[in-house]
Amino acid sequence: MPNHRILNPSKRTRPMQRKESTRLERTSEKVLQVNRSTVSMLASIRKENNELRKALARKDAILDSLCSHRDDLIAAICSGLARKLQIPVHALTDYLSRSNTRSKSTRSPLKAESALVTAAHQLASLTKSLETLSKQQCEPSRVLLFDIGKIVQEAITQMKERLTSGSRGKAPINLQYYLRQVSPVEGDPEELKDVVIELISNAMEAMPQGGDLYISAEENAGYACVYIQDSGSSIPAEILPKIMDPFFTTKDGKNGLGLFMARAVLLRHKGDLELESSQGRGTTITLRMPLFKEESRQGKPGARKRKNTRILVIEEDHMIRDLLFQVLSGKGYRVDAAETFSEGFEKLKGKGFDMVIAGTVTGDGQALISKIRKAAPRVRLALIGGLGDFNLSAGVSGGAVDLVIGKPIDMSWALSRISELLSGRAK
Repeated sequence: MPNHRILNPSKRTRPMQRKESTRLERTSEKVLQVNRSTVSMLASIRKENNELRKALARKDAILDSLCSHRDDLIAAICSGLARKLQIPVHALTDYLSRSNTRSKSTRSPLKAESALVTAAHQLASLTKSLETLSKQQCEPSRVLLFDIGKIVQEAITQMKERLTSGSRGKAPINLQYYLRQVSPVEGDPEELKDVVIELISNAMEAMPQGGDLYISAEENAGYACVYIQDSGSSIPAEILPKIMDPFFTTKDGKNGLGLFMARAVLLRHKGDLELESSQGRGTTITLRMPLFKEESRQGKPGARKRKNTRILVIEEDHMIRDLLFQVLSGKGYRVDAAETFSEGFEKLKGKGFDMVIAGTVTGDGQALISKIRKAAPRVRLALIGGLGDFNLSAGVSGGAVDLVIGKPIDMSWALSRISELLSGRAK
């Protein structure tokens, strides 16, 4: 009888049980790891959420502060404007009431006239200041590329007599200036010159007994910088934070808008104005404007083509002709100008102009336009004045004339339409 060995069933199941137990332990460990990771992730998320809530709270606080400051600023402007306008308005109403109630005024006519002139000047000054402050950007027709050093030189030339001889009994100022050649900036040169003149006047008023005034211009880290430093009395530390607030002034007869307006002009030119003052060292004002970069102009639609776009201006009125020449050239177009149509036709022959801007003429306007079209069939044609100024039929606007620029010329609108025509976007 064969010898069969009978195994105990319980012994066969033990290895399997151990394997199952090990697998369960590993699974439990993985579950615990996942749980720990999840708990850690949730804690991190809660922490980030708390930080976001704090950041949002700070942002809301900053916005509330800005809104409050804006409201305070508007209130200050309105309050200051009301106070400043009261003086000239009272002078005018007083004079008018006296004129109406008394046929023979005992008041000197010269004094009355002087009061009216003063009131008119005050109103004109305030109006100009408010007009400057109301602008959000420079007038496109006045934007040019220019060397800020030359603008400072022009401002110094205008002020030089007052600086060297003194004014209203004040001692003369020892002026020293050093203006390096600076890369061009883009903006309104006349507006910037007014700012420099205002700042030089402020420096002079800080030195009633005379003193030293240093003015310099240079490039620094991509900016054109102008420094105006005086040796006069410094600005007290307690009023320094308010010195650029609207209508804040410590001087009689001043409207308190000078520095506020100057900084607004610089900000509109993407620059800034800074002021430093310390006891015994006078005051230094720094004007900064970013240097012009060609790519900033090239980034605009059609701007890269402007330097190759030729425009012929034919206009007898030299003021309109010169204005169009300066403005269009400042925008990067290649501009030729002619005073008469015979001169203009000579220039038109074979020059490859893209646009002709023609002024008002007497005689047969239809024949004139036909002649232009024959000489340059594909040229864009703009007329200055109404269609009636050219003795044209109503149907001429059907394609012979691309643009009619009315008088007085709205330069911003005209530049926009000219740009559209030359870029092919006109409808």
